[in-house]
Amino acid sequence: MPYKLYLDESGDLGWSFHLPNRQGGSSRYLTIAYIIIPDGLEKKCSRFVRSIYDLLKVNHSVELKATSMNDTQKEFVAGKIIRLLNDNPDFILGAITVKKENVAPHMRNDCNLLYNYMMGLSIPDRIITFDIVDLISDKRSVKIKSGNTCIEYLRIRIAYELKSATKLIDTPTESHTELNLMFIDWIANFIWGNFEDQKNTPYNRILPKLQHQTLFFKI
Repeated sequence: MPYKLYLDESGDLGWSFHLPNRQGGSSRYLTIAYIIIPDGLEKKCSRFVRSIYDLLKVNHSVELKATSMNDTQKEFVAGKIIRLLNDNPDFILGAITVKKENVAPHMRNDCNLLYNYMMGLSIPDRIITFDIVDLISDKRSVKIKSGNTCIEYLRIRIAYELKSATKLIDTPTESHTELNLMFIDWIANFIWGNFEDQKNTPYNRILPKLQHQTLFFKI
């Protein structure tokens, strides 16, 4: 059965820690989040996003990013998300978060190294039993901006290290045209915000359905 994997991240790949994040400094954490959905069921997720637009009274012509939500809205949306996931046990929600200040200097010289490493730790084991996986990510993603070789790295890891015949398709997409990318943007932000801003309520609400890895949290 084919699957679709929607992926987004929150945080950045900068290394300026002498100033606070959003005040000239870089984020202290980077989160990559993804949801894997059996082909044909992705419309359930799209309908959910449309319902959030209506509940929050947001114009459907506007891209509703998590950064534009206030804390109350994020907590409300996270409560709705956990209901959706409970009702759809075939949906697989995962994420990996790195504490960037603990990343070794030699991994900071090339942003691809860290991003590929995070992807390689978090995704292949989740998809190697599937025949086809279409990885749909935001064209504005940091991995795209950095000229990332991530897809080829994942394909090599899946085929040669894990000895799987899973076919991985790469489909960069404009997030404002793909409702399910908006959905995973919300989730990535909720997870990242738990660490970056200590806003833990949205994260705790989705945690029962989240398989979350942390990286370099201890030196």
